Amino acid sequence: MKHLQVRLIIILVIAQTVLLSTCFIITTPFNQRIATKTSSTYTIFERKASINSEFVLAKTKESFKLSDLYLLETRLESQVRNWTNPNIIGIDRNTASYLLRIDKNASLFTGDDENDTECSKLSCLNRYDWTTKKVIATGSSGEDLVKNLIQRCESVSFQNLDAFTLEYVCVGFMKEKDFTSKNLISRVAQCIPSPAALNSKTAKTKLVLIETPNQLYLAQRQELYSKESSVTKHWSKRPYQYSSAINPTVALIIVDLLYDLTVNTSTHKRSQMISLLDATCGSGTFLAFALDKGMKVFGNDIKEKCIEGSAINLRYMFNEEMVKSKTTLTVGDFALDNLHGESNLYDCAVTNLPWGQSTEIKNENDNLKILQRIFSQLHEGAYCAVISKSNVNAELVSVGFNLIGKASIPPSEFVLPTSKKGKKKQLQKVSGKTNCIISIVTK
Repeated sequence: MKHLQVRLIIILVIAQTVLLSTCFIITTPFNQRIATKTSSTYTIFERKASINSEFVLAKTKESFKLSDLYLLETRLESQVRNWTNPNIIGIDRNTASYLLRIDKNASLFTGDDENDTECSKLSCLNRYDWTTKKVIATGSSGEDLVKNLIQRCESVSFQNLDAFTLEYVCVGFMKEKDFTSKNLISRVAQCIPSPAALNSKTAKTKLVLIETPNQLYLAQRQELYSKESSVTKHWSKRPYQYSSAINPTVALIIVDLLYDLTVNTSTHKRSQMISLLDATCGSGTFLAFALDKGMKVFGNDIKEKCIEGSAINLRYMFNEEMVKSKTTLTVGDFALDNLHGESNLYDCAVTNLPWGQSTEIKNENDNLKILQRIFSQLHEGAYCAVISKSNVNAELVSVGFNLIGKASIPPSEFVLPTSKKGKKKQLQKVSGKTNCIISIVTK
């Protein structure tokens, strides 16, 4: 009889462990490596610290092509708010998805500060899959994480967690492990006093266990829902299509960034409507997204057909009254003609410099002249985004611009993992060429 009771107890314990493990979502990306060196020591928690931490972790969307631009947007939005520069603590080498640590004003990302409405204005939030709401425990090893987690369990707020799900995310393998992902998930789940949710869709609390090359994190995460898809989808069906038009998602990120940088500049008067100049507007992609942000737009192109097409596209996106009151379109060579008058000064500008494909470059100095004219028509301290086929740093500096950030699409020096079939499992550089370079400058 005693042997039977012992067997029943063992079966119940095994069944409980299996049930607990299977209700978790395990998403460990295949064949991930990391080359970025990060500090292995972080003093994050004190012994009796609150669960609410002074930093957040944010994971960018999985987009290899735009990863450089996502990172640039986050860094510039951090700088304009006087935050510390976000640290890359992990990279998914298959998708170029970054895990960033942001140490200052974390409430702007999590929305925990009810008195601060700036969190809803951060355009970079649209480029994240999720951010952490609370970092519960950290550790340099599996045992270290579990030890710190047990100490956290005494917290009152931690006791009040709802039924949870637990996801495992790897953004770089630790060199020396004392765990497997499945064993660590089971061990962590057993330490949490709240019950595991049987239905992940109805669970209110979503926990994530993150492995980076130097640290393990257990955190409560929150989903971020992007509002950009409806705008870009609507624009993709515009009547006038131009072969050299910029990628709509890239244009949207640039306009969002220019808007955010401008409204957070001390010289900008918040009561005034922001004005944007597009010296080479093409089919009006930048103009459309700027109008959607409530900006007043001034577009120019050397081709009359492009200006006519831009007008048609803008009327397709917005009502006639809005287009008339907030839009000015001109035809002419911006490098030579004084189209808008030197007295017209704009809050920000963007230009997709001619590449010599759809638009002929008559003189090798034409792009330099376009940059000079833009510089002369911007307010002091105004921001400008320059899209070019090649590096134009020398031209920007010679004009008088101050380069504050640059992104390549796709990344020019990103490192991908080699196949497991390779004899030497070393990292190799991407051999493909960069399609364009985006430079953010200020006057």
